Amino acid sequence: MARKASCWLTAAAVVTAVAVSACGTQTTPTVSTVGGGVSQASSGQAAVPTREVGNCLDGTSSSASYYAPRIQAMLADAVANWASRPAANPSAGVPAAPGLHFVLRSVTTDSYSTDGPSVDGTIPPVAALAPQPTPSDPSFDADIHSWTQALPGWKQTQTSAAASASQLSAEVRQYRVARNTFSAIYSCVSGAARQLGQAQGADTRLAVISDMENNEPVVGLNLAAAEVLMVTICPASVSTGCPQRFAAARSYLIRHGASSVQIVSADAVTAETFDAFWRN
Repeated sequence: MARKASCWLTAAAVVTAVAVSACGTQTTPTVSTVGGGVSQASSGQAAVPTREVGNCLDGTSSSASYYAPRIQAMLADAVANWASRPAANPSAGVPAAPGLHFVLRSVTTDSYSTDGPSVDGTIPPVAALAPQPTPSDPSFDADIHSWTQALPGWKQTQTSAAASASQLSAEVRQYRVARNTFSAIYSCVSGAARQLGQAQGADTRLAVISDMENNEPVVGLNLAAAEVLMVTICPASVSTGCPQRFAAARSYLIRHGASSVQIVSADAVTAETFDAFWRN
């Protein structure tokens, strides 16, 4: 089993939740693939956003072995819940649902490399569906015709999003997290950010699940105003030094472009924690 060397630098993770403002129309969106595998939906009036989410999961030898599989399962649950099943009765209208471009990487010795094993998938966005017109509508005849024509396409898009969420969740569960390796934590963050492509800033979230003990140099870390969630693992043997290490990590990530930082203990995190971080 590889042993962690002393960290040559430390850093904290950043995190904040930014509200998703998903707009759309009653028309069925056209989904197209753009750079980095990110899908965006465009409607007649406005685009429905796609949230960019990168995750670095630390399964290296200094962290207790049960953390990585437990949190991996939480990530899979959060992905599965991203797109709900089609509404049984959409006549009251349904708000737009943002898409999700999701990347999961392991913390490894050379995790700055973008060709390492990872999960990289997209759940397409779904445009809003307007409420069904009522007979009191002055242009009811035309409006009900348009709404009825749009409904099957909207249902198909929502069903496709739910299927994509189910498939991506299964890939997250099956992903093999690296063990017995040195920890290039910040390089993993850099690699995840690069995999997300050019879309950075308010729609980008990065989660780092780690004890934040970094022992490999990082190359080209630029978080470009992304928000970062640090899910902290603190081994009992070094617990007295954890607060200082996590505070240093937070400062480090902010210096490299993170817009905000939130720190949550790995013992307190849930699938809902990740869902709220991605959505809000």
